[in-house]
Amino acid sequence: MNNLKRIYFLLPVFIQNMVISIVGYRLKKTRMNNEFFSFLKFYNTTPKEELIKREQIRLKEFLEFSQKSFFWKEKFEKYNVDITSENIEEELRKLPVLTKEEVKDNINNILIKDRNLIKVHTSGTTGGGLIFYESKKSQSERWAVWWRYRMYHGIKIDTWFGWFGGMSIINIKQKKPPFYRVNYPERRVMFSAHHLNEDTVSHYSNAIIKRRLIWLHGYPSQLSYFASLCLDKNINFEFVTNITLGAENFLKNQKNIMQRVFPNAKITEHYGLAESVANISENKERDLVLDRYFSYSEFIPTENKNKYRIVGTNLSNPNFPLIRYNTNDIATVIDNKIISIDGRKEDFVLLKDGTKYGRLDHIFKDLIHIKEAQIRQISTDKIVFHIVKGKHFDKEKELDKLIYEINALFKDKIEFEIVFKNFIERTESGKLRFVISEIN
Repeated sequence: MNNLKRIYFLLPVFIQNMVISIVGYRLKKTRMNNEFFSFLKFYNTTPKEELIKREQIRLKEFLEFSQKSFFWKEKFEKYNVDITSENIEEELRKLPVLTKEEVKDNINNILIKDRNLIKVHTSGTTGGGLIFYESKKSQSERWAVWWRYRMYHGIKIDTWFGWFGGMSIINIKQKKPPFYRVNYPERRVMFSAHHLNEDTVSHYSNAIIKRRLIWLHGYPSQLSYFASLCLDKNINFEFVTNITLGAENFLKNQKNIMQRVFPNAKITEHYGLAESVANISENKERDLVLDRYFSYSEFIPTENKNKYRIVGTNLSNPNFPLIRYNTNDIATVIDNKIISIDGRKEDFVLLKDGTKYGRLDHIFKDLIHIKEAQIRQISTDKIVFHIVKGKHFDKEKELDKLIYEINALFKDKIEFEIVFKNFIERTESGKLRFVISEIN
């Protein structure tokens, strides 16, 4: 913990709210400026066909500008990339996929310097954080694309919302409510992920009811955990109209629990990255669609049928070009339609014969009294299921069903063990990894 955070934790609540609001004001001013509203209008009014057409032009211009980067100039020469070619997509595919490790090792060589660049820190679910640079214009465009998705589902820019993320905003030693802080400029009530449990959940639910927060946003694991605690206490929120989710896999059992507690809420999923190499969000028909022009995204086949790596190029950030950047995320794509975002390549169980099992959340689909679950693969011979039971967990019925579902998938293929836990550890950024593999 740094000194500034130590001082912040010693401050009274109303001063902490002031500090958070000052930071919120600066963020809002940077993100939601005139360029933001200009981009928002552009993305809201430009037909998809026109965006696709413009994407090709933008890709060509982006690659031409990337020659100013020492790293990419060398790459283009090495792989004979002809950026004057009419078929620019074919030329692009000559380049190998770019890894996060390569970017980390070549930050200064990739960077095309400019006076007004912002330093960005990202955190990965596997602890693989990244530092890169972007312009203020690039940041505004990314937030415009993200807000277009929200507005598409009826959320207004001035709507107050409850935020369930991983940021540490309250001293972990604090035992008394309130367990949230208020960011007034962004109209964001920030709930602490580290204090949520069966003894404190009523303080969270009372705050949502008192403030009439019709929109909740955050990690699926946080909001589904909150929902499971509310389910135990027969609390529901009929007035909540929107729940927006991102940053993690959204699992079927999580959705089932949330729909019980938020019966009238439209629950939508969004896939976006700070690196701006891909953006996928739900439309009104609840289909997952790729946002075009903002980035150039590719789906590269894996060894598993209908499973594709998401690889992208950040067209909106020419000063730090990431070309064919491997997000390490996997999508299910059938007949050119995105069926689901399946998570990171690590979110699979590997069997001895080389078979990989992903999208394992269906095991828990109907087990609504399991608050949280995590699968840990010890070896190709053994997996361990860590389970956090809900208050109404029926050991005979639900444990039998859980064992049945696991056997239906893995019987005679791998040994398994079920371990009951009080809590499942998060990553440093507060995310819950659904699958943890200890295999090299």
